Amino acid sequence: MWVKRTEEEIAAAQARVNRSRRYEAVAVGIVVAVLLTVLRDKSWILGHTSPFVPLEEMPPRIPFSIISGFFGGWLFYHFRPHQKTVVCPKCEKVKVEESVPECTCGGHFENIETMKWVR
Repeated sequence: MWVKRTEEEIAAAQARVNRSRRYEAVAVGIVVAVLLTVLRDKSWILGHTSPFVPLEEMPPRIPFSIISGFFGGWLFYHFRPHQKTVVCPKCEKVKVEESVPECTCGGHFENIETMKWVR
């Protein structure tokens, strides 16, 4: 059964979501930085060489890679699209939010972040 969360529970849930998004953004930034450091651009295909940069060429690439990784993580954190999920407490139907706020059972859809499941 779905019931409304208290204000403290809503704040704790939002803090968990924000913490999770920060971890994801850091992971994206690290992946971007590593890939920009060790991989060549697409010109390696024409020259039939390795896609990886030799060790001698990596140190000059590191500052740009770190800046790009930071920027990529920041973009991911701030502009990651997310769909709002809603639930009908009456019939327990869950869906992505749309323009129709009323459920076919006669209930009203609520934001799932403000609800919790109780047995």
